[in-house]
Amino acid sequence: MKGEGQEFTPQELVQIARQYAESEHVTTVDFSSSPIIYVFFSRTPVLALVRWGGKIGELCLSVEIDQHGDPIRHIVAKSVCGTSLLAIPKEEMPVSSSSDLFR
Repeated sequence: MKGEGQEFTPQELVQIARQYAESEHVTTVDFSSSPIIYVFFSRTPVLALVRWGGKIGELCLSVEIDQHGDPIRHIVAKSVCGTSLLAIPKEEMPVSSSSDLFR
């Protein structure tokens, strides 16, 4: 994936997202599953969105990565319809999560 000034492999995007999630102490998502990587080819601030989880009713994590390879924010939410996200209010977040919905 070509960002501004450099290219990123899918593995690099996953590593960036995982390291960011770990630095934000996101513990509610199972990282053992393979993530889904969405790449945006239009000129937007977001180059890619890396997502773990997705079974209906389970928590999932999405991390947005900008054109320079820096994480923008993350969202922890309950999966609905297998692909969409339903944001969970902060007061309903599982106790093991210390993250905010948006950062």
